[in-house]
Amino acid sequence: PEGYLPIGPDLLTGEVTSPQIGGSTADPATGTTRVGPPPTPGKTRPTEPTPPQPTTVAGMLGDLFGGRGSPVERILEPKVKLPELGDLLVDDRLHFRTVKAVESSMARRRLARRAAGSSAPGLYDPELLYWHQDFRVLLAMKYVKALAVEYGVQTDIGEVLSMPLGASEITLEEAVAVYDGLVSGETWDFPGTTADESALLGTSKVGQPLAPALLIAEIRDVDGNIIYRATPERREVATPEVGAMTSDILRNVVRFGTGGRAGSPIQSGGKPLPVGGKTGTTNDFRNAAFLGYAPHVERGGYDPASGWAVGVYVGYDDNRPMSRGNLRVGGSSGALPAWITTVDGITQAGLLGEPDPGWATVGGAWPMAAPRGLVRLPVDPAVGGLPIASAAMTDPDAASVLTAPLAATPPPQVSLADARAHRPVRTAPRTEDILRVLQERRRKREELAKQRESVWDAP
Repeated sequence: PEGYLPIGPDLLTGEVTSPQIGGSTADPATGTTRVGPPPTPGKTRPTEPTPPQPTTVAGMLGDLFGGRGSPVERILEPKVKLPELGDLLVDDRLHFRTVKAVESSMARRRLARRAAGSSAPGLYDPELLYWHQDFRVLLAMKYVKALAVEYGVQTDIGEVLSMPLGASEITLEEAVAVYDGLVSGETWDFPGTTADESALLGTSKVGQPLAPALLIAEIRDVDGNIIYRATPERREVATPEVGAMTSDILRNVVRFGTGGRAGSPIQSGGKPLPVGGKTGTTNDFRNAAFLGYAPHVERGGYDPASGWAVGVYVGYDDNRPMSRGNLRVGGSSGALPAWITTVDGITQAGLLGEPDPGWATVGGAWPMAAPRGLVRLPVDPAVGGLPIASAAMTDPDAASVLTAPLAATPPPQVSLADARAHRPVRTAPRTEDILRVLQERRRKREELAKQRESVWDAP
């Protein structure tokens, strides 16, 4: 209608002058608009210019449907308030402003060193940080924890110095999942499908259960209709070469270590299987375990990556010691016999395949298949088990390790003196120094106790 402003982009996106009914005259000098009939020449009345009232779309609709604060205006007003960038948490641990502050502080330190003409590395530069003992230990613990999570461990693992000793408790199911990943380099995801009549194909995908292993493959109703079906998927974590070398380490535990009892009882085709594993015994013989693999027949030998991972745990419910008199139940005496019986049952059921009678034995057992590119080197027991790089395997029954071949180009020789010159001062005390301090404290306590006894015994 006459007198109303046409709706344009400026009305929808920005602020416009309020619409007025009637004629209007614009004054370009002042940027104001006078409403009403044009002024009569010579009879103008001085008035203060009325500033235009900014009006938004929400305000105009609010005036039409109930005034300010109406439901229309409340709907159009934004309700979500985004947090400040500095309040965001990085990895749910540090505020972003803290990260930026540390970054700025390190940049200032670098500029200060450059201005002073110093060429020495800074406190947090890799040349010093990577040699720092505390940093190396912390980084190693974080890596072990992250690798365990990748292999299926869901129990929280404490990043403490006693982690290599087994201070963090995990379930037997999680431990078996880790061993399966160590020998294969892969882990499993367990998504599934469920019946859904509204879906195009009659099924819809569901997430995987909160468990490191798949214990439920399928669920059906009384009529036989599938309600849930798991669809396992393999995912690579490490290379097959790393899995093969880890399997060889566990195999040597059976050949030369605490798992020797499993070396010959499990047989197929008249010869032992190349099984591998590791014993475990906690303090005071409260818990005992044996975890290992039963390899499956593949081309060229038994392959641990395609076999079974088996774990056995022995212990009381109340966690009391498994000892009486001279009897001690540990990993090799308590858990390993049950593990041997279990794997032997798997073998007799034909779940590991039949070996080729023409295969040559290695260490008195069927051979193990290994990825191409790995070599087997003999071990010299006189130097602590280090492989002899220049020797070749002449005796298949001798002690050996499976390893990657040496590089064609030898690594550069680094002087130990030069490395120590750039290495930072050790911040943690040495074990010998700690023992010396503890012995000195014990000696002082004993002397003080003797002095107190002499005071009370005096007449």
